[in-house]
Amino acid sequence: MKLPQILTKLAEEIDASGGRLYAVGGWVRDQIMGRGSKDVDCEVHGIELEHLTSILETHGQVNYVGKSFGVFKLATREGVFDISLPRTDFSVESVTPDPFLGIERAVLRRDLRCNALMWDPISSKLIDLVEGLKDIEEKRLRAVDQNRFGEDSLRVLRTARFAATLGFCPDEDLYRLCRDTPISDQPVERIWGELRRILLARNPVNGLDSIAKCGALAVVLPEIAGVERTELFGALQRAVIRRDGLQKESGRLCVMLAVLVHPLSTVERRRFFERYKLDRSSGIPVRRIVSALPDVLPVSVPPTDSQIRYLAECCDFDWAFSVAWAWQPMLDWDAGFRRASQLGVLDGPLEKLLSGKDLLALGLQQSPEMGVMMAAVRKAQLDGVLTTRAEALRWIQQSFDEESKGA
Repeated sequence: MKLPQILTKLAEEIDASGGRLYAVGGWVRDQIMGRGSKDVDCEVHGIELEHLTSILETHGQVNYVGKSFGVFKLATREGVFDISLPRTDFSVESVTPDPFLGIERAVLRRDLRCNALMWDPISSKLIDLVEGLKDIEEKRLRAVDQNRFGEDSLRVLRTARFAATLGFCPDEDLYRLCRDTPISDQPVERIWGELRRILLARNPVNGLDSIAKCGALAVVLPEIAGVERTELFGALQRAVIRRDGLQKESGRLCVMLAVLVHPLSTVERRRFFERYKLDRSSGIPVRRIVSALPDVLPVSVPPTDSQIRYLAECCDFDWAFSVAWAWQPMLDWDAGFRRASQLGVLDGPLEKLLSGKDLLALGLQQSPEMGVMMAAVRKAQLDGVLTTRAEALRWIQQSFDEESKGA
């Protein structure tokens, strides 16, 4: 294993001061698995808090968000790294760090054994006190300390997230611990943070299945409690195939969410978005897109021209067609894109035939009626009834004439 150069230098200086720096947690696990990992967490043993602070300041900009708890962020040219002193509990409001706690006790604070490995860059030694390497080899998840697992209820969702990101299987003892740990004390922001990572993971079905087996579905996704999960999970797993080819993370999120909420009613979708206060992501109107997509998915194979236009109306066509294909894998992927190109909607929705100014020029007053009329023109265009501006103007004029006669 090879740490960034700045951390190697830091480890050498800490060693010269009588302490020891260890890389800990997910970075060590990912190195063993051959996975790329940008985040490096380090734990420093054997030197006092003030001494560590003075050393860190010589290696980069130090963020003191948790100084009194022995938690720092070190910003360098090679990246930002989390540096901490060992401690025994989880509350950053009350804990006092103990640099002389010892690695045997410090490791008990970790959640899962595969995340409890330590790497000593000075001796180039992997330290495994809890059979973490064995769990990685066997692709399973086990708690480090069953007596302390429930001290942080977010670990229930972290278990599901690691099932999704790593493809590991929690053992029955871990599932039991999760079921015995209510997560209702967690703020929705933290729950959503874990759910989002699960949906964007390579095995989201593993994560959602684990949430159910952990007994947390009623809190995280009560809307799907009564949904036939075999069909839903199949669609989600297919969505991953297309999702991973999308460039924007917001697009990948829209695809997974749209597949997830497809079986839900309009009311249930609204409850989902309101619970997580989810409206936009990276400037993208996720709620609007995801709420609309399930209602315009093709109901025929191949899709009609109108159905293709409605898909492009919601969002980028590759996002929309990814959702459609996840639920109807019989759709011809290449043919769908060819037809979207022929219809002029591959790179965006159809250009509107009329504007508000056109309706004002025809004598329509600024009023809610104008919005209704514009929506009617747009629907007729998407349905293929109107194809040119001239046709749209005649259609509007005819509507006016009919209204006048009726009056």
